[in-house]
Amino acid sequence: MATLRRDELGQETLLNLLLRNYLHYNLYDQAEKLRSKAPRFEAHSNQQFCRYLFYLGKIRTIQLEYTDAKESLLQAARKAPAGAWGFRIQCNKWAVIVRLLLGEIPEKTVFMQKGMKKALTPYFELTNAVRIGDLELFRTVAEKFAGTFLKHLCFQESVTCCHSAWSCRASWLVFLPQQCLLV
Repeated sequence: MATLRRDELGQETLLNLLLRNYLHYNLYDQAEKLRSKAPRFEAHSNQQFCRYLFYLGKIRTIQLEYTDAKESLLQAARKAPAGAWGFRIQCNKWAVIVRLLLGEIPEKTVFMQKGMKKALTPYFELTNAVRIGDLELFRTVAEKFAGTFLKHLCFQESVTCCHSAWSCRASWLVFLPQQCLLV
């Protein structure tokens, strides 16, 4: 109906809702097919464009295209409205994981932003363990916050990367707690 009425804002919204649904049910191939065949819109709504970038970042992460995923996630976090704390926190959680998978260490300022310190504490501790290079500390942090990682990221998405962790420069992911690997 939105297409017939040439309602581009409605089409943007519908595309994001479909992408969200596909990602929720772990239908990543379908999400990518839809995204690739959907028309490009002039961004009529900043919120819809931010959501699109976030979903694109999640899709790219699953496809092991970490550089593109990082760019999409960081752009979504930057463009998000100032009051959308929950959305910005989600973008930053995913961006931290992707940056670690790329072998990068996120800056401390990412974790110390107003309103994000508490929500990003597990990711800050994980990043510190990677920064220091202490494998035992990494294991301790991963086990301590395993429930948080599973809940926040549906860690199966990030654990998908374990199969190719040695080929990407993120061999630290192999040492995640066993329950993360079984999801």
